[in-house]
Amino acid sequence: MAVVVGAGIIGCAVARELSVRGVACTVIDPRPVAGGATQASAGMLAPYVEAHERGPLLDLGVRSLAMYDGWIAAVREESGLPIEYRRIGTLETATNRFTPEHGYVAAEALALALARAAERRGAQFVRARAIRIETVEGRLQVVTDAGTFESSQVVLAAGAWTNEIEGVRAAPIRPVRGQLLYLGWNAEPLSTIVWGPRCYVVPRVDGTVLVGATVEEAGFDERLTADGVRDLLDAACDLLPAARGATFLGARVGLRPASPDELPVIGADPDVPGLIHASGHYRNGVLLAPVTAKLIADLAVDGSVDSLLLAFSPSRFGHA
Repeated sequence: MAVVVGAGIIGCAVARELSVRGVACTVIDPRPVAGGATQASAGMLAPYVEAHERGPLLDLGVRSLAMYDGWIAAVREESGLPIEYRRIGTLETATNRFTPEHGYVAAEALALALARAAERRGAQFVRARAIRIETVEGRLQVVTDAGTFESSQVVLAAGAWTNEIEGVRAAPIRPVRGQLLYLGWNAEPLSTIVWGPRCYVVPRVDGTVLVGATVEEAGFDERLTADGVRDLLDAACDLLPAARGATFLGARVGLRPASPDELPVIGADPDVPGLIHASGHYRNGVLLAPVTAKLIADLAVDGSVDSLLLAFSPSRFGHA
C-alpha cells in the first residue's frame, strides 16, 4: 500500500499509475482533486519552449511529451471521462519558430480523469491536511487533521505546500504565484498556441482562450490581483491586437512549486526510507505528469532507478 500526499496533477497521475500496477493507494489532500495549482494551469505541453537551454529538463520533458498520446487514450478509456487534448503546435513570436509537436491538455479535466481511473482500481481519496510524516517501528505514518495513515511507502506530491509538512527536510520548495486569464475570443480563431516574451495564448475548442501566466514571488498569497490581471491583459493585447475585442470571462490563480534550481524533485528521500518525492515541477507539472508517474511507480514497485532521475534527486540539496 502507498499513501500519496497531494491530489494535484502529479499526485493523481502517480495514484493512477500505482493503481494500474496493483498497488493500493490512499490520496490525501485538504482540497478537492485539482484544487491547487492544477486548476490554474493552461495545460501547456511545450518542452522546447520551457527548456531552451537544453539539459535534463528538456530530456525529461521530451520523454514525457512522447508518452502523451497513448497516456491520454488510456486515461480516457479507464475513467470514461472526456479530456480536451490537442497537439496544435506553438508559435514563438520572438523567434518566429513553430513547433508542431507542442500542444495542450485541459489540466483540471485530466486530473479528474486520472483520479477517476485510480478510484476504479480501488484508490481512495480523502480530504485531509497532512501535518507531519514520521517513522514508527519501521513504517511511515502520515499524521493529518483527519487521522493517521500508515504505509510502507509515501509519495510526497504536495506541491508548494511540501515544506509545510513536518518531517520533510530534503527538498526545499517555495510557492510561486501564477495568475491566468480566461477570455472569450471574438476574432478570427487561433489555429495554434502563440507564445510571446510576456505571455502565451492558448486557444480552446469552445472558442475561449487562456492567457498566462504571471510569475510572482508572493509567498502563500493566493489572491488574484489587479496588477496581475492588468499585466496579462496588456501583454495579450500587445502580442495579439485582436485581444482588445475579447470578452473578459474571469481569472484563476495557483501557487506553483519551485525548487532552488527550478528543476523537479523526483526520487527517494535521502534520510527517510520509504519516502519518495514527486514535487517541485514549477511550470511543468502537467507536461511532466506521465513520465513522473512512471518513474515514481518504477521506483516504488520495482525498486528501479532510471538514470534520468539522477539530475532530479532530492539528494542534490544535501541531507538533513
